[in-house]
Amino acid sequence: MRPLILFGAFVLCSPFANAQSPSVSSVATKACGQDHVDFDVRTQSSSQSALQPEPGKALILVISQVWKPIRVGMDGAWLGANAAHSYMLFSAEPGEHHLCVEGTFFSGSRGRQVSLNAFVAEAGKTYYLQARLIPTWRTDTKASGLFEFQLINPDEGKFLLERLPYSTSHPKK
Repeated sequence: MRPLILFGAFVLCSPFANAQSPSVSSVATKACGQDHVDFDVRTQSSSQSALQPEPGKALILVISQVWKPIRVGMDGAWLGANAAHSYMLFSAEPGEHHLCVEGTFFSGSRGRQVSLNAFVAEAGKTYYLQARLIPTWRTDTKASGLFEFQLINPDEGKFLLERLPYSTSHPKK
């Protein structure tokens, strides 16, 4: 009888043990990538005149409007990173895609911020997405922020690109 009681207690307590261990959201996992990937990032000036999608693909531009580097992922894999106030670009096959940006902006438990966006890419089209931090003041903290990642209209995207350097990144070894 005693082993049965111990087994029952183990079964009842195991969900609580799992709930206490940190886990990544399944929605975020679908868009981002493995946590252990880091990037070396460099910026360079660029000319936006040659920004055309590859034949049969969509062109995705991620514009960072934050003061620290961010990682960019799509469909469960990290693609690279943006330096502070810069942009990166990549091609995507037509179809539905799940995008992720992640950065660390504050200290403490709320330091790591993740924002997600999903959209359907069409061949031959260019999409501009902006990552930005919207500061908020709360009574329980000195400052926090809402990290958002959203599609913006092409005119706004082109306007922002005129002022920003181009980011290139490579996985750290």
